[in-house]
Amino acid sequence: MVSNETSSRWAQMISSIIVLLLIAKSTCVAQECKSSLMTEAFAQFRAFRNENKADANLKWSDTQLKDTVKGGFKITCQIRPIEKTTLISTEAVITDADVSDVEAAFVDHYDLDEDSKDYKMVEKKENSAIHYSRYAVPIPFVADRDILLETTVEEVSDGRFVFSRDTVHADKPETRKIVRMKYWNGAFLQQDGNDVKLTSFEYANAGHTLLNGFDAASSIDELEMVIQKMKK
Repeated sequence: MVSNETSSRWAQMISSIIVLLLIAKSTCVAQECKSSLMTEAFAQFRAFRNENKADANLKWSDTQLKDTVKGGFKITCQIRPIEKTTLISTEAVITDADVSDVEAAFVDHYDLDEDSKDYKMVEKKENSAIHYSRYAVPIPFVADRDILLETTVEEVSDGRFVFSRDTVHADKPETRKIVRMKYWNGAFLQQDGNDVKLTSFEYANAGHTLLNGFDAASSIDELEMVIQKMKK
């Protein structure tokens, strides 16, 4: 006959196994969700990339940035309307760079944003990070904006895909006095000899018509921060 002590030990072991199985299952579900999200994001990126920019119905237009040379990179940008904001297409070449250094800087450069009045690294993992930034708006009676941004890197065929999007996190909930922005950015990085080729599409919604008038200058600002981060 099995003693009460033995039965108790078996019950504890079974309980521990069930807990471990539940943890493993939840981890797998989280990984599957992340993988599915990246797959959908890369599919959307390819859809943007395959658009016919000569199609007048899409309303793509050139900007002043056409083979413009800046410190450490050359850039061309085009824009078109998307929903209530602007979609920015960027083609750039980052000179004398390694793709692994560029992708690492893309994940971690947000602390260099001089326009941000409040910044915090909320979470950091092996291939992703969550950043919080708050921005003052120089328009009377218009509330500050903030954003909680998750950036993830994944290896894809012939290159790396860097995906940034607005997200949620318990450490930085939305507040009533600040408007939280929406954001989407898909960037494809590819090593080309000593240089890195970049193709990206991004758009943001700040919840205000004037603030949604994004232009290609934001692409220059971001690349300058990426290169600055690489040099640190």
